[in-house]
Amino acid sequence: MEINLPPEFLKKAFKNEIEIGTIIHRKEDFIPPRDKFSVIIGFCSKGISVARVFINKKVNLNVIRTKYLSELQVYILKNNYKFLKFETSFIDCSKINEITIAELENEYSSNPKGFFIGKLKDSDKKKVLDNIIRTKTIKPIQKKTYGWK
Repeated sequence: MEINLPPEFLKKAFKNEIEIGTIIHRKEDFIPPRDKFSVIIGFCSKGISVARVFINKKVNLNVIRTKYLSELQVYILKNNYKFLKFETSFIDCSKINEITIAELENEYSSNPKGFFIGKLKDSDKKKVLDNIIRTKTIKPIQKKTYGWK
């Protein structure tokens, strides 16, 4: 049985859940489209968009070709994140994905079940943010937009 929750309730629930370190699950507009896990790692100063990094089941050696890029991968363990299907997964901190808060909120409102699936452990969040701050693969203007110095 499907329960329709009031829009005000969903809006409040969304705002209570979304923060740095929140892990979301959604269908991404890749080719082909597929379900992915991503981590919220920043909010733009204008409150319009968020920056995310993706969780991958393995390091894609066709994309991550250098030692520098491989050092920007943060591995996480299934024992800490029950939703993971593999013993070890990787958070790719070599690039960010920007998406509007409105788009995320609309998706959450239409299908809240399973959208927010957890939070990064503090130690993993620190590793991710440290990598984001130190990387040269993210433009300085993007770092400034999301408050990473």
